[in-house]
Amino acid sequence: MPARLARFGAAAAAALLLVAASTREASASILYNMTNVNAGLVTGGLGDGPVYATVLAEDHADNASIAAGSVRFTFAVNAAVAPAGSKIGEFGFNANVAVPLANINVSALSGRTAEAPASLDGFSSFTGGAVENGAADRVTSGVVTVSGLALSNLAPNAGGGEGSGTVAIHFFAPTVTGYIADGPAGVPEPSSLLLLGGLVAGLGGFSKLRRLTGRSSTPVA
Repeated sequence: MPARLARFGAAAAAALLLVAASTREASASILYNMTNVNAGLVTGGLGDGPVYATVLAEDHADNASIAAGSVRFTFAVNAAVAPAGSKIGEFGFNANVAVPLANINVSALSGRTAEAPASLDGFSSFTGGAVENGAADRVTSGVVTVSGLALSNLAPNAGGGEGSGTVAIHFFAPTVTGYIADGPAGVPEPSSLLLLGGLVAGLGGFSKLRRLTGRSSTPVA
């Protein structure tokens, strides 16, 4: 019985390591909830807390259509929370490495120009970003791809009077405009949490099996 348990334990450990590796790969993408509003939006009745918009950061490990060594940012208004008709103008991101202006690809956004660094009122300077050229260029969702950047490079900026953030947007509601940064931290995608849950469940099941096996192998007096 001990030998059989040892073999099972080795197989279970190998399986759990595989799940853990998959979890690390799947958790590469980061979802930023845009919840920290600046004073301009507060005066218009929008307060901190609700997720008015989201920014999803992905790399090649998440989506093969993204070139290796690049990060794709997808920003979008959260229609379930934001006032009807809200749009996004400027977008900014921050990293712990310098980002050349030429590396910021805004071709997927009509009427946008890249900027590095990008200054977003109240949240100070970000490594880079994209700015709209006029009201007609504001969107409910958009994509910016940055080469020479890794998800591990993304980090909060030094911040300004409204706090700091890793990503920020210029948010246009129908009656008020202002800037919003992400909350305290980005969160893994749901698929990553499911894989992590499977890892925990696997460990729990293995522990239970060891206890049951131990009892069944005890000689009866």
